[in-house]
Amino acid sequence: MKDKVFLDSNVILYAFGGERTRKEVVKNLIRERPLLSVQVINEVINVLIKKFNFPIHEVKEVFDFLKANTEIILVNLHII
Repeated sequence: MKDKVFLDSNVILYAFGGERTRKEVVKNLIRERPLLSVQVINEVINVLIKKFNFPIHEVKEVFDFLKANTEIILVNLHII
């Protein structure tokens, strides 16, 4: 069995930056259906809106993509 990979918000946000190599790395990581926490999702949405000035409909598209291609978990004491 292969271990799951957990991605932090900064890694997801590399997909929206200008560096092609980082975008490819993120694309490959997403193919593995990584784990994301609810906190990571919130951080990504916040940065897309406040720093990258994404319109709400595009933020929703990113959220829908992440929801469909990752496993979103609630972080609790057991997980920590």
